[in-house]
Amino acid sequence: MMNKSYLMAVAAALTIPYVINLVTPGSMPSEAISAVAYIAIISIAAASFHRAVGVSGWGFRDRLMRAFSAMTIGLAFWVVAQVAEVVYSLVAGVERPYPSQIDVMWVLGEILIILGLWSYARSFEILWREMSEGLKRLTLLIALAIFFAVTAASLAIVNPFRLVGVDLLEAAMGIIYTILDSILLSLAILNLLLFQRGILGRVWGLISGGVAIGMLSDLSFLKGSIEGWHYSGHPVEILAIWGFTLVALGANLYAETFKLAGTTPRTS
Repeated sequence: MMNKSYLMAVAAALTIPYVINLVTPGSMPSEAISAVAYIAIISIAAASFHRAVGVSGWGFRDRLMRAFSAMTIGLAFWVVAQVAEVVYSLVAGVERPYPSQIDVMWVLGEILIILGLWSYARSFEILWREMSEGLKRLTLLIALAIFFAVTAASLAIVNPFRLVGVDLLEAAMGIIYTILDSILLSLAILNLLLFQRGILGRVWGLISGGVAIGMLSDLSFLKGSIEGWHYSGHPVEILAIWGFTLVALGANLYAETFKLAGTTPRTS
C-alpha cells in the first residue's frame, strides 16, 4: 500500500490538471480529469481502509472494528457509484437521470461512513462515564449546537428548497444530500474537538479532517449544481482530492502503527 510520500505525490499529480485548466481554461478535458481524479482518490481511500480493517479485523464485535468496517464498505459503494457516473458521462455519452440508482449508492455509502464516524466517537464512552454531570450537559449542548448550526448553515447556503417548485424529486434528493453532508461534517468537527490524544487521536484527526474537507467540497458541488455554475472538473473538486487523501493517510497510519505493534486497541 502507498506510504505517506506516495499518497501526497498522487494527490499532487491529480491536482495539477485542475490548476492547468484554471490557468489556461479548456486546455485539458475537464470531464476526463474529474473522472480519473475521483475514481483514483476514492479507490485509494477505500484500499487504505481495507488495509486498516486487515489490522483491526472485519466485523462488528467492538466499536473500533465497526468504525473501520463500515467506512470501508461505504467507500466501496462510492467507488462503484463513481464508476457508474463515468459510464454514463464518458462511455455512453449521456447525462444520467437524477435521482437514480447511482444516488442510492451514494446515499448508502454516506450513511455507512456516518455510522463509522459515530462508532469511533462511541469508542470513548469510558471518558463520558468519568465526566461530571455538568461537563456531560455541556458536551451534549456543544454537540447539538454544532449539528444544528452546521445543518442550518448548509441548508441556507445550498438552499435545495428552491427546486421544490421545479422538480420535487430533485429537491428531495438535494435536501437528503445536504442533511447527510451536514451530519458527517458535524461528526467530523466533534471528533476533531474531542479526540486529539495519542495515536488514535492522530489517526482520527486525519480522517475527521479529511471528511470535513470532503463535505465542504460536496456542499459546494450541491450548491453549484443547483445554481448551474458547477461542471465536471471544476476547481472545487481539488478539496475532495485532498480530503480523501487525508482520510487515506489516517487509515494507513492506523494500519502501519498497530501492525508494527502487533496489537489492536479494543473497545466494547
